Parts: sequence; C-alpha cells; structure tokens
Amino acid sequence: MKAAALAARCALAGIAAGREIRDTVQRMALGERAKTCTSVLKPRNYAVDAAAEAIGIRHLERLSRALRCPVKLLPEADRPPHVIGASPSAAGIWVSFDAVDGTVKVAGLGNDLRRRKLRAANDGAWAPVMAFTAPTAKQPQDLRIGDFIAAAVVDGNPNRYKTYPQEVITAADERGRLRTYEIVGVRKRRLFTTSNRELAQSFVFFDAFQAYDRQTRAAGDEELAVEVYRRLINRNDGGAYDVLRHFGSLSALQRLMLGWHDRSHWHEPQGAAFVVINENLPNLVPAVVIAEGAGGLCVDFDGVPLRGRRLSAGRTSVIHAANRSILRGIMQLIGQARTAIASMGPRHGSFSG
Repeated sequence: MKAAALAARCALAGIAAGREIRDTVQRMALGERAKTCTSVLKPRNYAVDAAAEAIGIRHLERLSRALRCPVKLLPEADRPPHVIGASPSAAGIWVSFDAVDGTVKVAGLGNDLRRRKLRAANDGAWAPVMAFTAPTAKQPQDLRIGDFIAAAVVDGNPNRYKTYPQEVITAADERGRLRTYEIVGVRKRRLFTTSNRELAQSFVFFDAFQAYDRQTRAAGDEELAVEVYRRLINRNDGGAYDVLRHFGSLSALQRLMLGWHDRSHWHEPQGAAFVVINENLPNLVPAVVIAEGAGGLCVDFDGVPLRGRRLSAGRTSVIHAANRSILRGIMQLIGQARTAIASMGPRHGSFSG
C-alpha cells in the first residue's frame, strides 16, 4: 500500500475507534465511569478509560489484519509496548493512543463513591486521540515526532450547533506533507489555522497545569507559568485578546485553532496559538501532527521545531502557532518572561525547553 493511502487508512481507523468510544462513554452509567480497575496501557485506571481502551485496541486489531502489519501501542512510563499482530521485533506501526483525553471530565475529580458522590457534573471537553507512524523497525527510544504520519481526534462531547470541527484527521499525502481535514459524513473538508497575525485580536490557549507537577516539571516552570500568563493577558502590550484553558488538551486544539472554507467565506478560528508548559507525550505527538497539517508551526520554548524531537527526550514546553507572525509574538513574550525571572535572582531556577 502506498504511504498516503496507508496514512489515510490509519487516520480513518482512529476516527472509527473514536466514534465508538464516544458513543460507549455517553451510554455508560455515570456511577460506573469512576470505578477503578486495571487495563492494558495503564496500571491503575478508571473504568471509563478501560472500556474506551478496549474499544480502541479492537479497532487497531482490525487495522493490523487489514494492513498485514503489526501495530504497537506506545507504553506509559516503564510498561512494555502492547503489540498487536506479530512479534515485538518485527517492523510495525507505532501508535500513540489516549482513549479518553480529559478523563476527569467524564469520571469525576475527587469522587467519594462510598457516599455515592460522583463529582462529574459540568462534563466538558474530552476526546479519544490516536497518532500513527509509518511501518518502521525503530524502537520507541529512536522515534521522533516527525515519524508520525497520521492522527485522529474525535470530540467526545460535541456542541449541538457546530462551531468547530468535531471529527478531525491528519494524513500525509503522496509527497509526505501533512494535511488536516474534518470528516463531514462520508466526505472530508480541509482545515486550516487562522491567517490573523495580531495576537491582540486572537484567543490563546494556555495550559500551565503540568508546570506544577513535582515529578516531571523542569526547574523554573512554576515561575515561568506565572510570568508568561502575566504577559499573555495584557492585550494592550503584546498579549492576546483573551486567554483560555481547560483540562483535556487535544479537544481544546480542535475547538480553538481549526477552521474551514465554504463557498462563501473562510470560517477562520478565533484561536491563534496553543501554549503548554511541560506538555506530556500523549498530547504532544498528535497535536504537532494535527496543527502542522493545518498550516501551523510547532516549536519548543527555545524555538526548536518539534518534529525533530525524540520521544525519549520526554516532556517539553511547546507552542503551536497559527503562523510565523503569531509565533514571533509568543516567543517574544516568553523571552520577556525569562528575562524578568532571571532578574529576580537564582532562587527562581533555570530553564529547559
């Protein structure tokens, strides 16, 4: 199978899995979602994650049989890969799979199930997400983000009246260029980032949640989060029109940064950048594929393109920008934030990517 056809086949398998996951989760009794259990990919999981994960694996088994190629799921932490279809040593397609990106939106946060208290009201944005490499003999430590040629994200709780693309795929074309589309029935429609070049006329998604994760944060992340936010919210001095955030990052990207063209107008997104401190790999990999397929630019906080980054390098802080002018504006704010912290003295620590 040619590379472009393979990429499209993988992306559509991700959409099919995402649709079934969404339907299953929405039918699942609220009280069942938050029960804990074990699953293939995670040592301790919520029942909603485990049910969604099983659906995704079943769809990947079908994909493996159809392509006659092993499919290998990237593991969490030190767990071994989950291999579908052949021996672990054979060349295969690596998949980054987050069955429910935004679990607390559907399973609850700080539940007290003994007293029958499920803290999951106000269920918001979440999504099933997959990203795929081409068949390769590389092991996880050798993979780069640029090895991924397809991705799919399905909004788990879509609006009744659509204001954003709700089922999104990215697939490499015959020349290896990433192209992002919305699935509309049996058709697909090309998606783009905004042409707006003014931060002061744009929304920016800013996620500093993991800046405070004491096991993974880099030195200085906490201070950097405060200083970057301070500058982003000032639209009169280089910042954005407004700053948004929520838990469940990939659904935020599709809701904020992707637009389309119909016969009358360009329906451009109001969001122009997606900025995350200490981003995790299950979000980082598909976000780069999707954003760049829509014409965006994806770099770390030092301006280094993310497609060359090895997965083994782990987390980093990232910018997904609609265009080069927006990227320059965000980089300038980050530079100002770093300079401000450095002037405060050594107690604020050093920085890394």
